[in-house]
Amino acid sequence: MEENLSWKIVFFGTIFSLLVLAGIYFMIAPQGMEYFTENSSEKIAEFKNTRIIGKKDGKPRWEFAAEKGWTAKDKETTYLTKISDGKFFHNEKAILHSLFAPRAKAYLRFNIIEVFGLPENANPKHASRLSAKMDMGNIANPDVNKPEDWATLTADYLKYFSNDKRTEIKGRIRIAKKDSSICADQINLDNESKIADVSQNVKLTRSDGILKADTMRYFGKEKRMEANGNVRIAINEKNKKTIIKAGSADFFIDVAQDMALHGKVEASQAHKLAVGNDGVYSQKNKNLQLTGAVKAVFVKAGVILKPDTANKLQNKEARDILQEKTVLTADELSIATQSGDARARGSVLVTQKGREARADSAFYDDKDEMLTLTGNVSMKRGEQWVRAKRILVSVKNETFEAEGKVEAKFKI
Repeated sequence: MEENLSWKIVFFGTIFSLLVLAGIYFMIAPQGMEYFTENSSEKIAEFKNTRIIGKKDGKPRWEFAAEKGWTAKDKETTYLTKISDGKFFHNEKAILHSLFAPRAKAYLRFNIIEVFGLPENANPKHASRLSAKMDMGNIANPDVNKPEDWATLTADYLKYFSNDKRTEIKGRIRIAKKDSSICADQINLDNESKIADVSQNVKLTRSDGILKADTMRYFGKEKRMEANGNVRIAINEKNKKTIIKAGSADFFIDVAQDMALHGKVEASQAHKLAVGNDGVYSQKNKNLQLTGAVKAVFVKAGVILKPDTANKLQNKEARDILQEKTVLTADELSIATQSGDARARGSVLVTQKGREARADSAFYDDKDEMLTLTGNVSMKRGEQWVRAKRILVSVKNETFEAEGKVEAKFKI
């Protein structure tokens, strides 16, 4: 009995000692940062307040300062925290500088850098962003380093492939410069060809309005952009708002240069909506020009155009539903984005409540809600047509009025 008691005392005493030792080890063992998932025993070196430089063939590829960091035993991966004054190089000149981020990871053998912003809900005191200055004048062109060409980048994640000469940027991206900015969730940048593919929640803000699209491609050498898929442009000029929709848009960073629009272009203002095959928007001239099978509908003030009006204009059968409104067809139509006035040219036909009129051109006064038809003007009366000097079509009063000497009747 005494022998069994002694054995139990030794057994429980041993267990207690092991628990105490485990607790002491846990308290004195070094605790790594949350994102350092590797065990501390895998560290080969630790450092503080150090500047890290990555080179290949003696040429700089990247560099930045870090408050803390350590290198793994494989000697190939370095973990860094509180990054500052970071730079990426292309052909020995910086293409990105002033990089700040909560943390980064460097893969030394492959010359790959991952830069991380904090998770959105990690710490409310932080902006949850990495930030840097990028050359947006000619992306990845080290020969262009004018201060005004550098844009401010913020994002959640950035991965720089130095050997492949490309960069991936992800998560709540914003690239801002002067009065313009690009927002998206993903950008793939080819530093060699100077082309950036922008996708996911794409939004471009310019001095004249906002453009949204499914995807966008930026050509750095030309300072040109292509927007594709569900392109929507909201233009604000004084008190006039113009909405343009198209399949694609081709334009330059310089807003003074024209923007080409393709793929069932649709334009709308308060009391009118027009569609055409193609279009050109000029911020400089405050004008949008539609071409190719142009159709437009005008309504009087107080009447709201329904969202499906554009589809009705493009559908021959559905156009009959618009007979009660003022409808115009022409070869081309120019709409002023500032005044709202419009001018149609070529094979102009205007219909309103069963009435019809033809002319070479027509001018719409947005303030007076009046269409004036000129040039080879004719108006239908019954089954015949009569010529006149001009015809006034009032959208507001829903009337047709011929001016000048009315000539002989004829049939078409």
